[in-house]
Amino acid sequence: MEPIVAAALSGTFGKPMKTFFVGPSVDLIPPHLPDPSSPVTQFLDRAYTDNGAHSVIYISFGTLFFPLPSSTPHLMAALDEIPKAGLRFVFALSSANATLDKSWMDGHVQAGNAIFPEWTNQTAVLEHPVSSSDFFVSFAVSYIPPLLSRRAISPQAIHYFLSHGGWNSSTEAIVRGVPMIFWPMAADQPMNSIQIATVHDCGFELLQVRTGPAKSTAYRNGAEVEIAGTEDAVRAEMKRILKMSKGLRGKHQRMNVRMLGQVVVDSLGPGGSGDIALGNLGQAIGLV
Repeated sequence: MEPIVAAALSGTFGKPMKTFFVGPSVDLIPPHLPDPSSPVTQFLDRAYTDNGAHSVIYISFGTLFFPLPSSTPHLMAALDEIPKAGLRFVFALSSANATLDKSWMDGHVQAGNAIFPEWTNQTAVLEHPVSSSDFFVSFAVSYIPPLLSRRAISPQAIHYFLSHGGWNSSTEAIVRGVPMIFWPMAADQPMNSIQIATVHDCGFELLQVRTGPAKSTAYRNGAEVEIAGTEDAVRAEMKRILKMSKGLRGKHQRMNVRMLGQVVVDSLGPGGSGDIALGNLGQAIGLV
């Protein structure tokens, strides 16, 4: 994913260091099998039947992060734009900090726009509607997740993944060919967002949701973006992103993330660079 850094790192420091680029620690086989009776699976089935492929936005901020209560109006404003764009959404409320207005959620549920589970089988959601049997057959034959080998005949229901940009979520999306919309909050998330959305052009970053010192000016590819931070600004940004995601820019990003995902899969597969590096690491520490 970062060949220039990988090539330069070993000679960057005054004292040479041995490097082992083992690749992302990501599940290529889902850790949990899809459950056909799950409300989430049934919601995705209905959306896929009604509106076809790429008709659902999947949203999750992980188990630790969630927008602050002061940002809840921004969050609801952004998500209100999803049905307006002709899409539905699955919002996994896995964090103990997850707080949303119940009447607002009920309105979207009753309209058939959304579902708000406390937990989702995330890899299965990102792959839907590929079945577990399809997955294991594909994996056994070619070591390639089915959505990288079968997309032409079975494109997934998920359009984009709106995420905080944690590394686990990001790599799970990449190897399944799902572009992302980032709302980074802390730690490695801003860098992951820049790397995936800006460098690789595999998604977008929400800028108008920024708060604190970051609510000033954002710099993107030579352009200056003033952060107004109002609900209207958030709505306008989300509307623009969703429009682009459904057009040529979205098709280009989907192609980019599929190619990037293939790089990761090839690296982790037998004889790939990550597989070889992991073996070398095992030898270096006496495990092999």
